[in-house]
This record gives sequence, C-alpha cells and structure tokens, in this order.
Amino acid sequence: MPTRFNKVHPALKHAGYSATTLLPGEDPTAFETLHRALIAEFTPVGALEDDIVADIARLTWRKQNLATFRIAELAERRRQNIIYEKVPPSSFDVSLIDSTATDVDPAVAREGYRAAEAQAKQELGEIYKLIDIGEPATVDGLMKELLY
Repeated sequence: MPTRFNKVHPALKHAGYSATTLLPGEDPTAFETLHRALIAEFTPVGALEDDIVADIARLTWRKQNLATFRIAELAERRRQNIIYEKVPPSSFDVSLIDSTATDVDPAVAREGYRAAEAQAKQELGEIYKLIDIGEPATVDGLMKELLY
C-alpha cells in the first residue's frame, strides 16, 4: 500500500488554510513538516479527515507560535507611537487630546501620516507585514477564528 507521506497534501498545494495559519515571519517549511507529520500519524482517508488533520495542524501551529501575536501587538504599538510623533495632534480626534487645538491643514496631516508609515516600515522591517495584514494577526482575530 503506497504511503501518503510522500505526496503533497492538496491543502498545501492550494493554500487552503485560513489567514492566520502562517503569519509573516513564520516558517512555511516548519508548518509543512508539522502538517506532514500529522498526516503520517493520522493517515486521513477522505476529504473530511483531510480537513480535520488540516485543522489540527493549523491549531497546533498557532498554539506553538502564539509569540507572533505579541510581536504583532508590539509592532502596531510602535507604529501608533510613530504616527503620534509625526502627525499634528489636532488632526486626531481633538476631544481626546486637547479641546483647544486648532485645525491642521489636511495636506500637512497626510504628509505626517506618509512620513510616519515610511518610518514605521523602515524601523519594523519584515515585522511591518504583521501590521499590514490587520485583524488576522491580532489576538481578537485569532479568537474570532477559533469560534468558527
């Protein structure tokens, strides 16, 4: 009987995993190794069992790589600090900062945001991709996914 371990699983070929399976900075080869090991261990037969093993791989991976969410949180916090430094305060919600603030030229605010984003991308490097993908790289995004 041929072994399925040597075959590439259809979900791996077609990227049929959820958005939070592999986040920027995580090792796709390590995930594939984990998934193949689970396929070898459980030897799924049929689409339902393949899907169950894929879910086990995804959830095991997320559990082993929870630190990525903390990194994403810290990166977003740094990005927000950079924006706060670069963008004139009155272009934020003035009720939260200073009710006496004057209006700022929108062009100045846009330029501040552009400069802040450029600095954040430069400082954070590859980690900035975690900010770019948004909610899937947050704990809230993970919790929503786990509910389904």
